[in-house]
Amino acid sequence: AFFNFFRSEEIHQVGFNIDEIEGAHLTSSFSNSDAIAQYKRFVTRIMELSEADGGRLKFREVWTTLRSIALGKPRHNLANRPLRILNVDCEGNFSTFCPELIAASSEKYGDFVMGNILTDDLISITDNDVFMKVQQEIDAGLSRCEHECQYWTHCGGGEPSSKFFQHGRFDVTETTTCKVHKQATVDAVLEYLERRLENETTE
Repeated sequence: AFFNFFRSEEIHQVGFNIDEIEGAHLTSSFSNSDAIAQYKRFVTRIMELSEADGGRLKFREVWTTLRSIALGKPRHNLANRPLRILNVDCEGNFSTFCPELIAASSEKYGDFVMGNILTDDLISITDNDVFMKVQQEIDAGLSRCEHECQYWTHCGGGEPSSKFFQHGRFDVTETTTCKVHKQATVDAVLEYLERRLENETTE
């Protein structure tokens, strides 16, 4: 029914987002392993339906994973690179990295304000104390991800906001989003491709 809805409405590209721990949302329906296993079966079924339909409906998570498998190098993650994303609130306060951080606050980082567009040049962000603290921790987390996680090639380090909201800091590695959006999806795609290859070699 999910697949057929998008096909009937002639929608050709779809992206998946999960409910995750973020801001006032303190729990996620994906916090247990069974939910992750169900998501993996869901992705597998989506691929089966898509292939049978000639690939006319493309799912973001599947195609980005196929690209990382084909290229064999980490995908670009705009959210963990400074100034790839610029966030500005209604009072002109700006920050970078994940958009979700502009509505967050912490004892260490305050309210994540890294300048004000009405009074500060954008380049001044590199001298901002909050920016420097956040970037240092994000870089430390990326380094840990690269050296500790076998999914690094398909991920590029994860979302800093997920790390912050789940762990209260950025220099950490695995999150629920990692387990679902990256690990479960990568496993599903690789297993699907392996089955296809086995079927082709036995025919």
